[in-house]
Amino acid sequence: MVPTVTAAQARMPQVVATESLADRIVSGLSELGVEYVFGVPGAAIDPLFHALARSEEKGGPRAVLARHEAGAVFMADGYARETGRLGVACATTGPGITNLITGVACAYANEIPLLVISGQPALALHGRGAFQDSSCAGIDAIAMLRPCTRYDTMVTHPDQLESKLKAAILRAQQSPRGPAHISIPVDLLRQPVSSLAQPLPALLGARSVDALPGLDRLLEEIRAAASVVWIIGSGCGRAAESVVALAEATASPFITAPNAKGLIDPRHPLFAGVFGFGGHAEATRLLEHGPDLLLAFGTRLTEWNTGGGSRALLNERLVLVDDCEEHFLHAPMARLQVKGDIGAVARTMRRALGEVVRERSAVARRSAAFGEATDHPRDSGDPVGHAEVCAALSQHCPPGARVVADAGTATAWAVHCLSIRNRRSPLRLASAEPSSQPERRTRHRSWLQVTTDFSPMGWAIGASIGMARARQDGPVICLTGDGSYLLSSQELSVARSENLPLILIVLNDAAYGMVRHLQRRAGLPETAVALPPVDFAMQARSLGIEAFRVRDRLSFHGLPWPELLSRHQPTLVDIHVDPEEAPPINLGAR
Repeated sequence: MVPTVTAAQARMPQVVATESLADRIVSGLSELGVEYVFGVPGAAIDPLFHALARSEEKGGPRAVLARHEAGAVFMADGYARETGRLGVACATTGPGITNLITGVACAYANEIPLLVISGQPALALHGRGAFQDSSCAGIDAIAMLRPCTRYDTMVTHPDQLESKLKAAILRAQQSPRGPAHISIPVDLLRQPVSSLAQPLPALLGARSVDALPGLDRLLEEIRAAASVVWIIGSGCGRAAESVVALAEATASPFITAPNAKGLIDPRHPLFAGVFGFGGHAEATRLLEHGPDLLLAFGTRLTEWNTGGGSRALLNERLVLVDDCEEHFLHAPMARLQVKGDIGAVARTMRRALGEVVRERSAVARRSAAFGEATDHPRDSGDPVGHAEVCAALSQHCPPGARVVADAGTATAWAVHCLSIRNRRSPLRLASAEPSSQPERRTRHRSWLQVTTDFSPMGWAIGASIGMARARQDGPVICLTGDGSYLLSSQELSVARSENLPLILIVLNDAAYGMVRHLQRRAGLPETAVALPPVDFAMQARSLGIEAFRVRDRLSFHGLPWPELLSRHQPTLVDIHVDPEEAPPINLGAR
């Protein structure tokens, strides 16, 4: 029998649905160039993992299974930092969502673009005692995540997916960037949907502004100034090259914020060090000696970036250039604030200034990198110095290596001492032809990654895994403390499962070292800082990972660094470091 079609049916729009809602999310991520979704499975998010499995069979995005939801977000964070693309993490409802929060808050504070997808019980069960109900009738995941996301919503009908997914992706990528959260009931994830009307990449076109209000005044200030200092913040991303070119054109020194050191070559002759947490005395002296102008590009003036609110930086000589008005709120004393695309502003200034070489003496040229570690004399049986570890990495890391330093003293030592050679020379680095791609806050040329705002212990372990998963060549080195490692060591098994070129170095001082040294600085008794002795190398070997245990300087200098750094598999090095060595915290009185 031939089926009949009524006239009314013939007039209805014909929608051919070949994908589930979960499939459509994954295909949209593929359009954006996303390769991996980091997450922990559960019943309410299960359809998304099945969609990722189908995608993997076709060569599309696939799942990377984390061991804890916070670790999944840290991995997505590292992936976003390395690639400049959207990082994606997912979790199931209830405790899956609550476990995400620390990672999401870290990404929010550090302005990392993430899409976080959470599951929910079936829509009809909301408010009816559903298991792990996280709707507004349960623990209310939307309300919990709202303070630490740029966009936060629940999809309650399949037709909402397109508009809400686009809104989430746009908001994650717009300045100030950060995580966007979409929560989706499990029954909706399974429902068939039609294709999106507009490809997602069309949403992400960047605007470049070459003429801005206030720029003429800024150029006049620079021409009139007898001395200027350029300050590079993490918000510069690839535009750091253009700011270095300005420093060269004006024969002026430049410094960086702690989280921006990895954007420049520390061997550049005009580099005068890092100001702030883990920074250098030379940078502080340079600011204190009173240059006429302090030109800060993409610098968030937070506690760690300003040396605890130092007046050497926060004064009327300060000029801010940023694409985010929120960042101006921390510097009401600044003499001028210029809002615009950082790379476009820097290039426009470079063309307008030409060669403004002053007669004043420039920073003395250096043959070695600024801040390279110099360790005090030690015996071969002594514990290894933190600066000694940094010196070995600076010497042996190949060009293109990445270092991720964990919260606490690992960050202080890395910022102060590390110096990885860039593939390009300092002058080529500054004069390289600018990319046509957006420069705003893309960090994927940074050889050093740290968190200076809302810095959770254990972040670097997950972030280094995400970075290693994203990279095609070169090792990733994670510097972490024993306290941080004990919090997140389970994620090392992910590096083993993915067979990643990750070198995890545990700076083992049997203590929460940052807390110990802050207590000492304050003249307080050491309280609640001691940790038990742990053989981290044995633990790593139980996961099938090759590991080394370094108890003294003799065994440290016997490490086969070139071989370690050329491996295409994870390795752990447990180094017993000197617990008495005070880190270069540089945060003023606390």
